[in-house]
Amino acid sequence: MDLRANIRKNFPRTWALFRAAKTVPSRIVHFFCKRRWAENEIAYSKFLCSYAERVDDFFFIQVGANDGIRNDPLHQFVTKYKWSGVLVEPQSALFARLQETYSGFQGLYFENAAVCDSPGSVVLNKVKDSCMTESYHNGIATICPKRGAIRGIPLAHVEQIEVPAITLSSLVSKYSPVRWDLLQIDTEGYDFEIIKLVDFSKQIPLIIRYEKKHLPLRERQKCRRLLRQNGYSLIDMDRDTVGIHKRILSQEL
Repeated sequence: MDLRANIRKNFPRTWALFRAAKTVPSRIVHFFCKRRWAENEIAYSKFLCSYAERVDDFFFIQVGANDGIRNDPLHQFVTKYKWSGVLVEPQSALFARLQETYSGFQGLYFENAAVCDSPGSVVLNKVKDSCMTESYHNGIATICPKRGAIRGIPLAHVEQIEVPAITLSSLVSKYSPVRWDLLQIDTEGYDFEIIKLVDFSKQIPLIIRYEKKHLPLRERQKCRRLLRQNGYSLIDMDRDTVGIHKRILSQEL
């Protein structure tokens, strides 16, 4: 059911007003989208809890882990269920805080690098340490300088640093999980490039959550098409999209 059909069915009086005006204001459409996205976020959290409780040795890879707390959708699950996984963060200062966040937790591994299509090094665009504020925070860093929140920051406040680069396949090979349950991505506009690095003919993440907000419309569409072609059902949130593989939905783990 599309959004307008949903409004028509569940909010008939509101729909009647729209029909009289012969239009649905974009702000109203956005309001209902936000409501649906919030409901999806709650449903996804419940699903993830249920899934985590019925599988052993949950394993995740988190690309763009930041400090493990700020805007982190995994922190509550990692700490509650004692998941195993790899947390990848290219910024040295954040990486140190990330390790501190999860100090004492077993089964967690840390990589101070960026995930790219080839190993070596890559240029990361970030806010200068001297320009950090609550708005210009250290989570604003990207390989793509023309995407993400960094676009709205004055160039004088931005610097480029060279960071180590690793491939997704090398991460999977290095840690050799029995089952790869979740790939969590937050890279300020580079998310689709990382999803394209998944070898869908081999071991795949059963759940993929990525940030759609900073992807151009065409890339969003291509990303959705790629995931659907490889057996994922998609759920949209405000900033993110989640793909759940058919193996989970059919409980063939």
